[in-house]
Amino acid sequence: MSKPSRETLIVVGDRFEEFLRTPGTIAASAVGARLEAGDTDGLDLMAGQGLSAELLAELDKHWSAQRPAPLELTHKRRMKNVMVGEPTRADDCYEVPLVLDERCETLEDHLTGRHIPAVALTEAARQTWTAVTERFFPTGLDPARFVIDDFHASFHAFVFPLPATLGYEVLEHEPGTVQHRFHSMVRVRQSDAVAAEIEVRFRVVAEKLADKQEALVARQAVADCLRG
Repeated sequence: MSKPSRETLIVVGDRFEEFLRTPGTIAASAVGARLEAGDTDGLDLMAGQGLSAELLAELDKHWSAQRPAPLELTHKRRMKNVMVGEPTRADDCYEVPLVLDERCETLEDHLTGRHIPAVALTEAARQTWTAVTERFFPTGLDPARFVIDDFHASFHAFVFPLPATLGYEVLEHEPGTVQHRFHSMVRVRQSDAVAAEIEVRFRVVAEKLADKQEALVARQAVADCLRG
């Protein structure tokens, strides 16, 4: 007796309407309804992008699905705005899964076309270096602020709402008593190809020092504006 055939589909957030016309995909709402009805026989599901943390948790009960990183690792206050999963380390490199919720702040206004917009990828890159630093580079400066000094992004290919990862490499790290300096590279990968590269130089600064410096600059900015 032959085994019943199984169908593999990639689950994608409903707001990626144009991409969901592509064969092999299924809308998150349709999956939610089938899970609720227990109608998943013969179905293998793969988590794409645009899914809520709640749906990812449900998918993970039956199939493997990446989950969002904790809020404190990404410096976000709402789980829907967390764009990456837990970072892992392999030698001197780090890997972070892309975990986009379609309700996040960079996507909630509108989506154009079938791809994930560049602004979402740059925010995911920021969350990547923040999460890796918080997890693997304890600075002893808690509480601290992350300050970007230099930022360059190159986009080589569309990133679609499919599984993707962000590879992170620390090129330079200069520790200090009141701040740590980092020079790093983030590479967005999908289907074994590099789709985007983000090079950044940033500092992790003791919050008291950062606040004092910013207050001084703010006062000077107001004075300059009033002088005309």
